[in-house]
Amino acid sequence: MDKKIETAFVLLHDTLEAKNADYGNSAFAPPLLCPGLTARQGILVRMSDKIQRLLHLTGGGHHAVKDESVEDTMLDLAGYIVLYFAGKEREPDDGTTDYC
Repeated sequence: MDKKIETAFVLLHDTLEAKNADYGNSAFAPPLLCPGLTARQGILVRMSDKIQRLLHLTGGGHHAVKDESVEDTMLDLAGYIVLYFAGKEREPDDGTTDYC
């Protein structure tokens, strides 16, 4: 494997491990304020928030969040994508779509 790709995977892994230590397995639970959503739907909502942040950060607007960069946001988004697929095994497949 290319060393740069391997380094990126290690960074993503380390970030997911650190955030899991900070937040626990909360990504795999239904959102507290929207208990009708599945955990995977909650992850999609979080991904949507990160995409909105990316649009803001790359659109030349004022950066209201201190120390938030495009790279940080992309890393968070990549982490949510991994969690989305990891969560697939945790929810029963009832044949319906889990898109919002």
